[in-house]
Amino acid sequence: VVGYISSFLIREKGPDHFIQAALGLEKAFPHARFVVIGGEADRAFHRSLRKLAAQAGSGRIVFVDHEDRIEAAYSAMDIAVIPSLINEGFGMTAMEAMIFGKPVVAYASGGLQEILNGTGNGDYLVTAGDIAGLSAKISGLLASPDTIAAAGQANRIRVEEVFGPAAYMGRFHELLEQLHRLTS
Repeated sequence: VVGYISSFLIREKGPDHFIQAALGLEKAFPHARFVVIGGEADRAFHRSLRKLAAQAGSGRIVFVDHEDRIEAAYSAMDIAVIPSLINEGFGMTAMEAMIFGKPVVAYASGGLQEILNGTGNGDYLVTAGDIAGLSAKISGLLASPDTIAAAGQANRIRVEEVFGPAAYMGRFHELLEQLHRLTS
């Protein structure tokens, strides 16, 4: 299961890019299923997404409007894809997926690039807007279940090391020391 998740399905978050990448994978990976999680924000755009997804055939691309138990959504995914076309401030979705031990494929936009590079996942970044590149990165993972498992396990550890409470406190104390030096 390859998943896309956002609060709302808006053009700037790239759900259409996710669906187009999925369509490019259907012949090589007939067993793969794709899930799009997010609420409707623009009725016409939402309809266009469903129409695009219908090209994959019944059951290949599933829409979930809302998931109260986000941990269940991440647990069901094997790969998380974040094709955001805007410069994300931080990219919480990427971090959440990593906490749940999932490999993340993302567009190199803003904070997503920082998170993936910081956790050693720079190889899973794609230039924003490059749907073929997105599809290729997903394909590489789908072709190697062992890589999916290893990347997910490493992500669970690395995200804690880089962004967890101990790392945060270390950076906070460094900032306090710098401020103290400035006022001395």
